[in-house]
Amino acid sequence: MRCCYCKKMKEKNKELTFHQFPKDEKLEKIWVQKMGKLNWIPKKWHVLCAEHFSKESIDFRDSRARLRIGSVPTIFQHSKENLGLSPAAESIVHVNKCKLILFQHLYSTGIFFIQYEASGLMYINS
Repeated sequence: MRCCYCKKMKEKNKELTFHQFPKDEKLEKIWVQKMGKLNWIPKKWHVLCAEHFSKESIDFRDSRARLRIGSVPTIFQHSKENLGLSPAAESIVHVNKCKLILFQHLYSTGIFFIQYEASGLMYINS
């Protein structure tokens, strides 16, 4: 068993508990949003480890740790590796970064955008 976010494994973390995604679709969507994953749908075998939940979210009364009803994971360290971007989303992020770098360069040299078109950048000097 492996956490679908941080990739921690049950075999290497015996004390760590793992929790299935909720069956309620609205709550499942909230979990996915909190994880910061884009265009990702959890499968029935996907689980999150307890490290992504506050202590108040977990009930330790039984010999087994269980999530309280309506619990939402809130503890995440977002990075490119665990956001699960699709190749298409990765290319959009790359293009947007290139546009930002170009804009910053043009702005620093005193050139300002008027309009961006498919045929290229139109600009004027200020």
